[in-house]
Amino acid sequence: DRVAVPGKSMLVSKSALYEVGGWEEIGRYFADDEVLVQGIMEKGYRLHLGTFAVENVNVSGNLKKFYQRHLRWSQIRWRVVPHVAVLEFFVAPVIFAALRLAAAPSREALAWVAAAMALQLVGDWVMHRAIRGRGLAPAHLWVLLVRPFIVCWLLLRGAFSGHVDWRGNDLWMGPRAKILTE
Repeated sequence: DRVAVPGKSMLVSKSALYEVGGWEEIGRYFADDEVLVQGIMEKGYRLHLGTFAVENVNVSGNLKKFYQRHLRWSQIRWRVVPHVAVLEFFVAPVIFAALRLAAAPSREALAWVAAAMALQLVGDWVMHRAIRGRGLAPAHLWVLLVRPFIVCWLLLRGAFSGHVDWRGNDLWMGPRAKILTE
């Protein structure tokens, strides 16, 4: 029932942009692209899929930037599409297998964790290869195993935290992912 569009890949006419409040209004939201698309659709405009992909290049990064970015995205999803945010827990079966092992330790539960981790590892490796055109270095495979746990933690934290440390600014996220300074 909705369209999800990354803002960096949108092409919008100047008149349509001003009809939904222009950059002054759209810029008040962390989820500026989401607010823009919703506004455009509410005005009766149709959306069309382009014929080329926009490449997203991240030249450098670190664990802190990864953490802040994914926490912010989690907070946005909980405030804009909470029914979708709930479904994200089901993307990583290794989480459920680990919870089962913690609740009732057994060889069978351990086997479920091993199978889920193998499935997660193979799936992530295949996706990484498809997107990047090469496999992940063996020394970095451990990242694929811990990533679901970090993402799960960020998803949980995003549901309850409104604080955002973004580009050196201490901000808060309100309803519809509106940027609040207090």
